[in-house]
Amino acid sequence: MNTQASHTPQFGPREQTREQRQFIVNQSLGITRSQGAYQEPEWLAELHAQYVAGQIDLATMGARHDEHLRQVQAHNFEHALAHVA
Repeated sequence: MNTQASHTPQFGPREQTREQRQFIVNQSLGITRSQGAYQEPEWLAELHAQYVAGQIDLATMGARHDEHLRQVQAHNFEHALAHVA
């Protein structure tokens, strides 16, 4: 039976199910961990959980990830400047 009718457009063909999305997250974390010790931050675990649950797509997850990192970098920069002055 063809299940094409259940296709969810915001997800690619390899991320249609919760299991497929969890596999993608596990692969990503595995690659990161293969480069050294790594503890997944809580904010990133939450993004991953939203993606696996189908609440957000990869593009949204990536955008939120990048925005979080920009905010952290801006905070760190401001903190460094405050200690230079």
